[in-house]
Parts: sequence; structure tokens; C-alpha cells
Amino acid sequence: MSKIKPKLGFWQIWNMSFGFLGIQFGFALQNANVSRIFGTLGAKVENIPILWIAAPVTGLIIQPIIGHMSDNTWNKLGRRHPYFLVGAIPEEDKIQLAVKKNTWFKEYISELSPDDILPGA
Repeated sequence: MSKIKPKLGFWQIWNMSFGFLGIQFGFALQNANVSRIFGTLGAKVENIPILWIAAPVTGLIIQPIIGHMSDNTWNKLGRRHPYFLVGAIPEEDKIQLAVKKNTWFKEYISELSPDDILPGA
């Protein structure tokens, strides 16, 4: 039983691409400040390159493994959703714990002014 994929029209592809453009802007804005964020979190300047390469290398190793596992998974949640849930729930817990533990982080975020984010604005 094979499902026939519907052909996407021009405007459907346009809308999808426009959404991806917004995502790319978000990633670009985040990446523009990552080195400063690492420095704020206490990283030494000589360690920043290894921090930059850590995520792509981890993805290079982990993503094919999870992809292979999810390709062989079918249940009532589908193929990918169980893996999203298994990864997202603990990650959300870790983020909340980090924010609660690091009161300096909360103080820093609460003291940010628009001038800190957009100098000269």
C-alpha cells in the first residue's frame, strides 16, 4: 500500500520557503551572539572554537543513529514523535533546572536593556 504524495503548488512552496527564511534569520541572530554568550557563561577565549564545533560534531554522530532507529519505528504516535518526546522532555527539565540554579543568569536577563541587545538603537 503506497501513498501518493500530493504535488505542491507554487504558493505552497513559497509559503514554506518564507517560513524557513524566518527560521534562518532566527538562527543567524542567535549565532551572531554565541561567542559573547559563551564568554558571559565563563568560557575562556581559547576554548570558544571547541564549543562552536561541539554541536555539529555531536549532530554528525547522533542524528544518523536516531534517524535509523526512527525509520524502523511505527506506533500510534508515528515514526518521529516518540523520539521528539524522549529528547524534548528531559531537555526542557535541564533548562529549567539550569535557570533555577543559576540565579545570576536570571539577574543578568532581567537587567538587560534594549541598548545591551541593540547598541545604538
